[in-house]
Amino acid sequence: MSAIHVTVWSQRDSPRLRYVLDWLLGERLGLSYTLTNQEQETIRASHALSYGWLNETVVSVHSGTSLLWEEGVQVHGLKGVEWQGLFTLFLETQSRCDIAFDLFAGIFYLLSRYEEYLPFASDKHGRYPAQQSILYEQLERPVVDEWVEAFRAFLEQAWQIQIPRKPFSFQPSYDIDIAWSYRFKGWKRMLGAASRELLQGNGGSLKQRWRVCRGREKDPYDSFAFILGQHMMDKQQPLYFVLAALQVSAFDKNISPLHPRMSGLIHSLATGGRLGLHPSYYSNKYPQRLLAEKASLERILQQPVLLSRQHFIRLRFPGTYRALTEAGIEEDFSMGYSTHFGFRAGTSHSFLAYDLKAEQCLLLRVHPFCFMDSTGRFDLGLTGEEAFSRLRLMVERLKLCGGKLITVLHNYSLGTDAAWAGWQSEYEQFLASIRQA
Repeated sequence: MSAIHVTVWSQRDSPRLRYVLDWLLGERLGLSYTLTNQEQETIRASHALSYGWLNETVVSVHSGTSLLWEEGVQVHGLKGVEWQGLFTLFLETQSRCDIAFDLFAGIFYLLSRYEEYLPFASDKHGRYPAQQSILYEQLERPVVDEWVEAFRAFLEQAWQIQIPRKPFSFQPSYDIDIAWSYRFKGWKRMLGAASRELLQGNGGSLKQRWRVCRGREKDPYDSFAFILGQHMMDKQQPLYFVLAALQVSAFDKNISPLHPRMSGLIHSLATGGRLGLHPSYYSNKYPQRLLAEKASLERILQQPVLLSRQHFIRLRFPGTYRALTEAGIEEDFSMGYSTHFGFRAGTSHSFLAYDLKAEQCLLLRVHPFCFMDSTGRFDLGLTGEEAFSRLRLMVERLKLCGGKLITVLHNYSLGTDAAWAGWQSEYEQFLASIRQA
């Protein structure tokens, strides 16, 4: 319990308001609080905060929208506006409050992914497009973290106190979608792939396939020794999300987790990191697949699997989070875009999922990521050097607000595949720079 206790005044109470206060004051600032509608109690308090104007002696946050008092989802005419160097939502320039935009409503809108409950035109994979987000022009800027840091500084000055800030931190993670390009696929898949290469006149790939399968050349996607070696001395264990699909599809191309070589790889990765599930492409549509894949991975590991990240980042609210919670997943790492770099919920810090249709907080902790290698190459058309240059800019912004960086790399981008030339060396340099910081 923090030694600093805050009395928060609001005319009304709601699950949404408490959700925001728990995260902002509790998790992010390390403060305890009491919520009250008693004015005199608030005015007499040593550290008082009001949601809406109360008194000139009380730090006040503008309450300019009904968002936190509503139930369900409604359309809010939103636009982002700059205020004191911050990108803000729900700004009222004529407000008497110390914080002239509705900080609490803005946090709730972004963390709950409110905009993704509204009608939208999905992309070809059924996903919410980044271009439709209120944050689209600000994606590579952790705007909520910037709000929190500005709020922290204001409270420190107003109350003449110090509120400790956690330093910048880094969590590497890897998606194991396709462990090997050629090896261990079975003769039917091997024959089919070789036939296609022959018909397409792709002699180079056909020859490489032959050399790899004969053991004369390392599989181009096999970068596991490199990855494990990079983190042997790190205090922070990497995360590995394994696609454990039990049925092959156009989007699920990993070999079965039941294959001895795949099971061996899973055990190898588990010795140097934490293992999570990468639910298959169609598990969103068929929840029983999610359960079967999780159970399969747990049998191999002989321990519960509590982490996940959606394959293709196929998130739909609230369905995906409900399914994960019901399956026993406790932490999900899918909060980011597959098509763009940046902060989907505006923050780099974890938070509990909020189900807007049930109006309740779920027992699922959401961890945002802001960078994925496949996004850089396939969606943004960047070289490894260009992609990591963009990442370094985000790192600098995160350092200013005590953020947490989570990156997503794939084993195939860090191997010897010619299409990914330069990515391994760029990543190695990036890891070295993070360790030296």
